[in-house]
Amino acid sequence: MKSRRLASLTLCLALWSLAPLTAQISEQVPAPAESAHRVGRILIPRLNLDLPLLEMSDVQDQKTLNRGPAHLAGTSYPGQAGNCVIAGHRSTFTSPFRKLGELHQGDTIILQDPQGGSHRYQIGRIFPVRPDQVEVISPTETATVTLITCHPLNSNQQRLIVQGRLVDAGPPG
Repeated sequence: MKSRRLASLTLCLALWSLAPLTAQISEQVPAPAESAHRVGRILIPRLNLDLPLLEMSDVQDQKTLNRGPAHLAGTSYPGQAGNCVIAGHRSTFTSPFRKLGELHQGDTIILQDPQGGSHRYQIGRIFPVRPDQVEVISPTETATVTLITCHPLNSNQQRLIVQGRLVDAGPPG
């Protein structure tokens, strides 16, 4: 069972074997030196989700991803222009994105930064992609959040993508 779970995880993370794209993104936003530190919180009211947001050192950082929702280093941070990419497991480890398929267009994702600022995104697109469709993590011109998890539930054949645009940013509370 353990080897089957590991095989499932390995296949689920196939999306993350994107070294050339990671290098391109890393040139735009410098990655922090330390892996797995908190870079804020992710809140999704419809799902009653409120969890720390960790920092993945790169797309191969499975240890951090296994601990909870993880921001992909080299992508934009909450509230900044560009694509803020956050990955999370759906049916293994802590399964923070288990209910991601229950979201709807117009729902809200709130990202809090380490200084306490709150950045509200409105979901505009929810769609599946093949694991090799990596363009979903490409930089964007506007402040965007992209959530990624395996799809369908208990499978790794596709990725479920949830994208939202920044609609409101508040100062630290």
